[in-house]
Amino acid sequence: MPILSAGVPFGEINTRAPALSHLALSLTQGCNLRCLHCQVDAGSTLPHEVTTQQVFQVVSQATDLGARAVSISGGEPFLRDDLHEIVGYATSRGCRVSIETNGTLLTDALLQQLTAVTSSVFLSVSLDGSRPMTHDCFRGVPGAAALTIKALERASTLGIQLQVLTVLNRMNLEEISDITKFAHGLGAEHRVLILQDIGRASGHSDLMLAPKELQAFFDRFLFPEMRRDRLPDGSVRNLHVDLPIALLPPDLKARAICNWGYGLIGMAPNGAIGLCHRVLDIDDLIGGYAGERTVREIWESPLFHRLRAFDGRGLQGVCSRCLAARICRGRCRVNAYHHYGDLDAPDPICQSFYEAGLFPSYALSIEEKG
Repeated sequence: MPILSAGVPFGEINTRAPALSHLALSLTQGCNLRCLHCQVDAGSTLPHEVTTQQVFQVVSQATDLGARAVSISGGEPFLRDDLHEIVGYATSRGCRVSIETNGTLLTDALLQQLTAVTSSVFLSVSLDGSRPMTHDCFRGVPGAAALTIKALERASTLGIQLQVLTVLNRMNLEEISDITKFAHGLGAEHRVLILQDIGRASGHSDLMLAPKELQAFFDRFLFPEMRRDRLPDGSVRNLHVDLPIALLPPDLKARAICNWGYGLIGMAPNGAIGLCHRVLDIDDLIGGYAGERTVREIWESPLFHRLRAFDGRGLQGVCSRCLAARICRGRCRVNAYHHYGDLDAPDPICQSFYEAGLFPSYALSIEEKG
């Protein structure tokens, strides 16, 4: 049963919209790299991408509803000549701005321009190998690693807050430790993502690690390293992995879960506004378009009422048996849709671990254990 079935929402529909906290913007489909894993298959810009004024309008409307965090991605957002204007405007509206980038376009002049408009920008920069050859192969362009590393080092010197993003795959499995050391040496967080069979990655299944291989890596390096970085309350400071909370050991505290429907709204490069910034090709998760409907109208629309009513009870697969499903609500619904073609499908990572017999028994309902 799909999440958005007319007249069949899960739970009691809550007609009172909570305050908006986070606006996620994907500003372009264009990209100067050809990454093997790209979930949005970025490359060429779309014929009609959002204008500067449209972005300003959406930011203004979102901040009127309470948003104080703006995240920017693409494609490669630094391909837009107006990015510093957008960052400056969002900052002037009281928002903390984070930008996800491949780092290759971050020249000294551009970094100076960025720091001139705000002192609180946060950069998430992708680095997928400790060896340049690994990164360049994964990112599809020779010389990309050198440009990215130079940008990271320069940004660190300027005091810009940094996060290094790495997509874990078969090519870089043995380089993660060195990337972590490099990131921490810059004073940056290191965030590890799991390669999934979505977008361009679907043509590179040979790069994907099986659940047994992933679990071995987690137990050998990632979880011990996170424990060394752990604070007394169980949270981890500077090394994070994008894993479902059910797959994290109980002594490691999960980071904040994506608050889709409750605190987050997003806009795709074509101006589609909905669940998040990745709704470009999922009509059921689009509430309207920039310039046609206001953010308030979309935030208070039946789409978001139904999203807020969804509590995880209608999820399929292992999620229907998992004790954490009421908390995480199946995690990213866009990933589930792209992987299985169903908005109620289980989280792809959790399902793969379950099918491999590696899903933790402590996260399963009593009926399932029995």
